[in-house]
Amino acid sequence: MPRQCHRCQLYGHAALNCHAQPRCVKCQMPHWTKECNRTKDAGDKPSCCNCSQKRTANYGGCPPKPRPIKRTVPKCSSKQLTDMTKARQPTNISKDNVGKNK
Repeated sequence: MPRQCHRCQLYGHAALNCHAQPRCVKCQMPHWTKECNRTKDAGDKPSCCNCSQKRTANYGGCPPKPRPIKRTVPKCSSKQLTDMTKARQPTNISKDNVGKNK
């Protein structure tokens, strides 16, 4: 799953590789989150810089957040699995010729 930058709050890169101006995860203003004055106790509502909704930018259900791609694995019947296993077994090995040089 793509990372969210803790510096600019955008997706697809890490703060280590980001040179953008910091954006607060709580209020979307240009400052570090640890410097933010907004608090739950004061009744301040957060504001997402990715979707402008009243939630923090790291909310897991944010619409712009990239979703994991669901990959489907082809299903095989037990007969197909048995046939594949038999096809992989060498046919020229027996108890009689194991360890003999030809």
